[in-house]
Amino acid sequence: MPDAETPPPIPASVPDPAPQTALTPSTGLPRNVAAAIATFFPLLGGVLFLILEKKDSFVRFYAMQSVFLGGLLLAVSLTVGLAELIFRQVPIIGWLVALGFVVVNLLFSLAWLVVWVITIVKALSSTEWEVPYLGAMARKQLGETSKA
Repeated sequence: MPDAETPPPIPASVPDPAPQTALTPSTGLPRNVAAAIATFFPLLGGVLFLILEKKDSFVRFYAMQSVFLGGLLLAVSLTVGLAELIFRQVPIIGWLVALGFVVVNLLFSLAWLVVWVITIVKALSSTEWEVPYLGAMARKQLGETSKA
């Protein structure tokens, strides 16, 4: 007489399902997406996420860094643009100096763009990356210690 079929034994350890990204309590977004959005819109996105997110230090760090990065872009662009405008009024040599300011502004804008793209990619990959100097300022402003 054949034995009754028994179900296969259940393995002792069942593998965990795929890890899910943690949601930020205040926004309901995955924390990496919230940090990337804060970084994608420098200055304004950072201020918005600093207001909305009160608990998640990862999102707050990227938001504060975004405020500093956007503020730096605004300050340098206004300063160089104003200096260029002033020097254009000087006869002969002023146009050469103004051209120098245009070149400086283009080089700064290119460097800023590279840093901006890196911060977005790092935020999306859930990696805390400090922009040199600005990251330490952001941590200090938030009252955190350096992770380096």
